[in-house]
Amino acid sequence: MGTEVRKVVRSVLLRLPPVYEALTSQRRYLVYHRLGIVHEPDFRAFPLLVSRPDPVVLDIGGNEGQSILSIKTVLPNARITTFEPAGRHEEKLQDLATRMGGVRIETCALSDTDGEAEIFWPVYRGRAMHALASLDPHEVMSWIIPERVYGYEPDRVSIESERIDVRRLDSFDLEPDILKIDVQGTEARVLRGALATIEHSRPVVMSEDLIEDSESHGLLKPLGYDVVTFRKGTFERGSTAPATNRFLIPSERVPDVVSRTESRGRVH
Repeated sequence: MGTEVRKVVRSVLLRLPPVYEALTSQRRYLVYHRLGIVHEPDFRAFPLLVSRPDPVVLDIGGNEGQSILSIKTVLPNARITTFEPAGRHEEKLQDLATRMGGVRIETCALSDTDGEAEIFWPVYRGRAMHALASLDPHEVMSWIIPERVYGYEPDRVSIESERIDVRRLDSFDLEPDILKIDVQGTEARVLRGALATIEHSRPVVMSEDLIEDSESHGLLKPLGYDVVTFRKGTFERGSTAPATNRFLIPSERVPDVVSRTESRGRVH
């Protein structure tokens, strides 16, 4: 989707709150799950990145549970721990965890410290945009700016927040196979608090933030991680191809991962 098209779509959604809510609600993702659809195509890569039928997957930034449902679509026996600090999501996530099985909810954010922090979200024209919540207020406000919204009204923008618990991933006793990170601009903080876990378990990391020589890549590059893109059913080295997310994969596994999809054909 081109930049101008995204701007048009974003502008329309901001003026039609019921449509925005419908597109970001758990109900929509439950329908996707029943139809065998993932909410982002990169989740189709997960079965190609694990060696056991019940892998440990960490869903960092759980929101309404869309990633839980996408993971369970492609890996029905996955053991998922979802980290979501916002109290407004807790009841729905707990209900979803009970329904799906093999899911645990941790009501905290992951970062590079243990303690408390403030989580922020934008409000535009009186409507809270909870899907854009972040520990970084600058990241939150960067979503609603003239360059991204037609008819931008600066006097209609505000920011709200709540106090939440934050933990380092290294403070948990987990041995993950995959880390999915969607935390609206604070991915590097998550990784800094997870370096011991990553060095020990060598999981695959998936995030929007992962491009070559980014801060996140710079943290894991000394541990022997390379950037790989999953595009049209195959893995490609590097981050030049367009994609919603990219992967950091242990360097020793990259040749096998790339050749595996090339040899078996494209995955849909």
